[in-house]
Amino acid sequence: MLSAALALAVPALTVGAQNIFVANDDNGTISEFSTNGTLITNAFASGLSGPRGLAFDTTCNLYVANYNGNTVSKFNANGTLVTNAFVSGLHHPEGLAFDGSGNLYVANEGNNTISKFDSNGTLIKSNLIVAVLYPYGLAFDGSGNLYVANEGNNVVSKFTSSGGLGNGSFASGLLYPVGVVFDSTGNLYVSNFGKVSEFDSSGTLITSTFASGLNYQTWSLAFDSGTNLYVANYGGNTVSEFNSSGTLIKTLTGLNGPTYIAISPPPPPMLVPMPWTTNGFQLTVSDSATKTNVVEISTNLVNWSPLFTNMGSFVFTDTNGSHNHQRFYRTKRQ
Repeated sequence: MLSAALALAVPALTVGAQNIFVANDDNGTISEFSTNGTLITNAFASGLSGPRGLAFDTTCNLYVANYNGNTVSKFNANGTLVTNAFVSGLHHPEGLAFDGSGNLYVANEGNNTISKFDSNGTLIKSNLIVAVLYPYGLAFDGSGNLYVANEGNNVVSKFTSSGGLGNGSFASGLLYPVGVVFDSTGNLYVSNFGKVSEFDSSGTLITSTFASGLNYQTWSLAFDSGTNLYVANYGGNTVSEFNSSGTLIKTLTGLNGPTYIAISPPPPPMLVPMPWTTNGFQLTVSDSATKTNVVEISTNLVNWSPLFTNMGSFVFTDTNGSHNHQRFYRTKRQ
C-alpha cells in the first residue's frame, strides 16, 4: 500500500513476475520455471494423480486436473493445497479453462463431454457439451466462444459458452490435436503430432507447421504476455519455446512426462499516488500498452466506484478529491 496526501492506493491483485508452470504426468508434480528458463522448483505442487490440465483464476490460484483421480485440485499462489477436490465426479479430465465470469470448464476425455462449474466448484452442468470425441485442450476466444481439441476426430470444434455448437470443424486437417491457444491477434494455434499449426480467426489455415521439430507426442500450448509460444513435448520430457516467427528460442528440461502448461497472470498495473496539487489528487498508472485499466475510488475500502478508464500507462487527476478527506484508489484490469 502507498499513501500520500491523505489518499491511499490499493492494488487490486498482487502477484510476482510471470512464471511457467508444467504438469508432470509421470511423477505427479507441477514444475515452475522463470521466463528465462531457470528451474525455480520441480515440486511447486505434488501428490497429484496424473496431472493434466492447468489453469489460473484471476487471484492466481492454480487449478490442476487429476486424470487418474477424476478431480480438479486447487493450490494457492504459494503452492499450498487449498483443496484436493475443488470439483469431483469427472471422467479422466484433461484440459481446463475459465470463462470471463470465472466459471471453470473441464474436458472429460473418459466420456466425451465438457463439464461446467461455477467459481465455487459447484456443478452447473456435467454434460454442457457432448459433440466431442476424446476432448483435450480448451481455449476461449475474445468473444467468449469455447474451442475444443477433438483428438479422436482430428478437428478443433467451436462452441458458445452455453454449449451451443458453432462449428464442429472450425479447424481441420489435423492429426491427433491436443493443445489449443489463441495469440493476442486472435489466431488459433494447435499442437498435433510433432508440430504446431496456425489458423486465423475464421478457421482458415495460415500454416500447417508454424513450429516443427518437436517430439511426436506434443501436448499443450501456452503464450506468455509477449508473443512467445511454449509447447509441451511429452515424449521428450521438455518444453520448447518459440518466438513469433516460429523460431526455437530455448528448451526447458528436467521434466517428467510434461502434459499441460500454464503461465501465471501478468503482474498487475502499478498505481502510484502523487502529491496533492491545487488541481486535485494525481495518480500514475503504469502498464503495457495493450491493457485496459479502470481506476476505482472508495472512502471505506468496502464500496468501490469506477473513476476513470484508459489503456496502457497514463496519469489521472481526481479533481473532485479533497485533501481534507481520506480517499482510496485502486486499479483493475478489464
